[in-house]
Amino acid sequence: AAVGVNGTVLATTDGGRSWTAHGASTPAALLGVDFVDAERGWAVGDGGTVLATTDSGRTWTVKGGGTPF
Repeated sequence: AAVGVNGTVLATTDGGRSWTAHGASTPAALLGVDFVDAERGWAVGDGGTVLATTDSGRTWTVKGGGTPF
């Protein structure tokens, strides 16, 4: 997975040959993403934004935000 500005989340299932956009419900710039297994992961970004997924990144839930790093 890759993340970027305006809640951009991109995912690949073929080693990076193609990518699918999965928008997160945040206007924040996302700076990092990590998965603990094939389904559960977190993304973090500007202003303390924290997002979580339990479906391999297809949908994201805001878990926190508003606290500057």
